[in-house]
Formats: sequence, structure tokens, C-alpha cells
Amino acid sequence: AYGIGLTKDSVVGGFNDSRGLPNRWDLARTNQGVANINHWFWRETREPKWTAAPAVTLVSQSATSNTIEWTALDDPNPQDSTTGYLILRDTLGFTGFPAASIRDGSNIAKGAKLGSATVLDIRPTKLGRRLVDSINILCGMTYTYRVYGYRYRRDDLLTVTDDTTARGRQYTDQRWAESAPISKSNPTKPVIQASRLQICPGDTVTLTTTTTNAVLYEWTVNNQPVPVGGTTRIVVRSTGEYRLIIRGAEGCSAVSDPITITALPAPSVEIRPSGTQTICQGDSVQLTALTAAATYEWLRDGRVIPGATGNTIVARSEGDYQVRIATAAGCPGISPAVRVRNIDARFRVEPAVVDFGTIGQCKTDTTVIVEIVNQGQADLTITNANLPAGFALVSPAPGFQVPAGKRQTVTLVFAPSGPGTISLPASFQAQPCGASAAFTVRGQRTAV
Repeated sequence: AYGIGLTKDSVVGGFNDSRGLPNRWDLARTNQGVANINHWFWRETREPKWTAAPAVTLVSQSATSNTIEWTALDDPNPQDSTTGYLILRDTLGFTGFPAASIRDGSNIAKGAKLGSATVLDIRPTKLGRRLVDSINILCGMTYTYRVYGYRYRRDDLLTVTDDTTARGRQYTDQRWAESAPISKSNPTKPVIQASRLQICPGDTVTLTTTTTNAVLYEWTVNNQPVPVGGTTRIVVRSTGEYRLIIRGAEGCSAVSDPITITALPAPSVEIRPSGTQTICQGDSVQLTALTAAATYEWLRDGRVIPGATGNTIVARSEGDYQVRIATAAGCPGISPAVRVRNIDARFRVEPAVVDFGTIGQCKTDTTVIVEIVNQGQADLTITNANLPAGFALVSPAPGFQVPAGKRQTVTLVFAPSGPGTISLPASFQAQPCGASAAFTVRGQRTAV
């Protein structure tokens, strides 16, 4: 049955040299190239057969695993666990794979290295023909899977059985199932675009990427997560070094080059003169913005003054004046307010008609006391008394002050040069603003 009539492969010379061992390769004549007929017999009768052209396919791929499936072996009795699969994985596409390592009778262990290939599993057919490979699946690598069929167990030795019933393991070493290369590639490195690289205080910058096929987008600033959600677009206010980490459907990541957002200085805006400026009614004051800027816009009481777009303005009305600027980089700034106020210089003379009465033959003059009432908010200095002939200011002399809201008594005299009745206008003048108050003086002198 093992090759009757043919030259024997060897001479029985020891315990392990029986011709009944089906896969005995290391016999003297076998090593010389003489075919081992006994091995041929066992191979032909016991090597398993594929049910179709053998192939390995990728069923699914996750962040940490590849799930593969392969063509089934013909096994009429899977429960005896004598037929099964040897599953290998290689990162070099089985280039230079040591084919002699898959040899009938060899005992191969799970986890063993055969050249650059790794033995993922050795399983009987009853455990199925699908494998989830999660052993050190790395991004950026390409994996190829190969499946061999086998039948029976490790070679029997004559201590177990005699030479007529000895059995060994046969592999489908000439016909195996193999997958196409399966890549676990890194996604393309994302590129960040920024709406601007420098931002003014309080401004925002928009960061975008054209990468749209990622399943996860993680933005960082200075290696810390950005505290705003986002995918391909985020709007931020903080300066710093931004990066984008993306993760593809296969679980592999890629990191963008950094993009740095810096801050522009806030402009300091100053107006001269500053503080509160007082002007007389009808007067003006020129205000000048000392800060160089690309644009100017003047405001009065918070409202834009039409046409006031230079670095100076002539203020003629009361109000709080400010200038709003934009620097060449586009950063806005606004000045403190300069308060322009009209001087309230108002006063009156009481009584409005000063009547000196009649001077007879025995008198040369008569005096009357009047009051100057300061009705305004400014202190006044009386600078002049404009009185018609025959009337004069006795006291106090011009140059006296009347505080805001106060009264000052003034003595006037009527000393006409001749007889007659006089009723004429008079006035006092004051500073600031050349304020004046008119009144009427009246008096009569009889003939001598």
C-alpha cells in the first residue's frame, strides 16, 4: 500500500526510521533527492481540498482590528477536529516567505514567526472561517493574510502506533488562500487656513481645513484642547499655536503643521487739549487726535459727526467729544471724552430802572445803591460801567468780582451839570466772554 514494488526509501536503522512514518523527510535517500513514496501516499489520501478557488477577503476594518474571511475546506466530519486552518499575517506581502516552513508533518504553534509572517491562529474547521485580527494592528502598515489547510495531527511515533497505521499532518502547501494587501493607512496630513494671523484685542479669527473625510476633528492651542466644539471650522479669540488632529475611519490619525496666531497691540488714543474745555457762546476750540491712524471718526455725545474724518475737529457746540480710530492693521480704538462746555456768564442789574429822583437848588448830586446779580455758573469780573454823562460809578471800582450765584451792591451817583431831566440806557460789562447787563438811569435837576 505504501509503494509496493518500488525501491525502499530507507533501511530501518533505528526506532524513528520506520517507513511507516508518513512525513519522514530527514532520511538519507530523501536528502539525496529520492522521492519518499510513503509520503506521497499519505499526502494524496489525506491533504484537505478547498471547496472553491481559495481566497481571503476583508470583511470589515476598525480602529484596532481587521476582520477577514476565507474559502472553506471540504470537511465532511468537522466534529473530529482533524481538519482545520493555519492563518498567517505578513507585512511584506509574503515576499521571500520561507515556503519550506509549511511542510507536511511540521508542527507549527500559534504566535510563531515564519520569516516575516506571524502565525495568528491554528484552528479546526468547526471554529469557523472568520478571524478578528487585533494583534498589534498599526497605522501606516499594509497587511497580507494567507490561510493554509491541514488535516490530522502531529506525526505519530511508533511509541504510539505501528507503522501500518501511523498518521501525520498534511498541509495544502501548494495551494493556499491569500488576501489582497490590506492597508491601514494614515489620513493625509490636514492643512489649516486662518482668516488672519494677527488679531486685534477682542477680535476673532476663523480657522478652517479642507479635510472633510475624517471621523474626528480635534483642535488644540498650545497643546491643549480648544474649549469650543468644531469640525472643519472653528472661530477663536485666543492667541497661540494651533494644530488640528484628525482621525480617519480606520482609526489612524494625522496632525497638521502648527499655525500661530499673535495679538496686535491695542491703540492708545489721546486728544489734545484734554479734560473739560470751556468756551464762550459763539467761540470754538480745536481738538486734535495725537494717535496716528488709518481712519478717524469723531463723535459728539456718542453720535457720529457727519464729515468729521480728519485728525482734528473744531468744536463749536457743547458736548462730550471722542475720536474713534482704526490703525493700519485694522485695530479699533476710541479716546476718552473731552468735555466742551459754554461759559454761563449772565447777570442783571436790580432795579432795571435806577431812578435818582429830583435834585433841588440846594444839592449838587445824589447817590443810589443798586445790585449786580450773577445769574450764571461762572464767576464774573466787572470790568466797566457804561453810564451817560451826569452819572458815575462810586464804588466799588471796576475790577471787582461777583461769584456765581451771588449779589454785589454798587453805588452810583447822579451829578448833572445843569438843569433838566435825563433818562438814558446804561450797562455794566464783565468777563469772561464780554458779558453785559443793560439798565436805565433816570434823574432830574431843577433850575438854580
